[in-house]
Amino acid sequence: MDVEVLDFDAAVSGLEALVDELGGYCESSYLSNYSSGRYASYTVRVPQEQYRAFLDAWSESDNCHLLSREEDVDDVGTEYFDLETRLTTLNTKMERLQALLAQAEEMADIIAIESEISDTEYEIEYYTSQLNRYDSLINYSTVYLTIDEVVTLTEDEEQSLGARLLQNLRWGAESFVDGLEELAVWLARNLIGVVIVAVLVIAVVTAILRRRKKRKGSAGKPVNGQTPPTEPERKPNEQQNE
Repeated sequence: MDVEVLDFDAAVSGLEALVDELGGYCESSYLSNYSSGRYASYTVRVPQEQYRAFLDAWSESDNCHLLSREEDVDDVGTEYFDLETRLTTLNTKMERLQALLAQAEEMADIIAIESEISDTEYEIEYYTSQLNRYDSLINYSTVYLTIDEVVTLTEDEEQSLGARLLQNLRWGAESFVDGLEELAVWLARNLIGVVIVAVLVIAVVTAILRRRKKRKGSAGKPVNGQTPPTEPERKPNEQQNE
């Protein structure tokens, strides 16, 4: 769900209160403060039987305006069955290994069996955790929610071309200002590194230019103090004969 709100603080506190009331919890959250307003994104987990109640309560809030909402269901039945089958096989394997370990007498056999038991225990723990994760996902519904603070709520009715252009220009200007602010913060954080890189680049370019200039100057100088021979000037008659 993507929503825009006029009162950001009321929206955030209302969301947290609603999640607690329905027996859910906030899995993760992110909040940022821009010049144009504040922004937040939440990953909320609510009990599956309270999923529809959560959507209805949040969508009907007077403080927020719903921009978009998308729902989907992930059928994990096949994956869950495969995990259960794999876990049953591993538990059976573990019982056989323990029986073999009780009968083993040679040290080499004991070491090999214990190593195999260790690997099997690791696999059992992994697949058990996967099943527990699926149980948690099935018992709860996951809602990804973004909250954007605005000065005026977007109108539902279709806007004219001019109004849409002005709105997008305003959004573009706000994004440009935010980008400049982020660039200024980045430069302040990395100023020393930028200066060092710039100095190195200038030094390398200067060295290359000096080397090229030196090569050009040495190309026209006489070798061993002697001026290179030049082609003798030909007489006009010789030029005409040619």
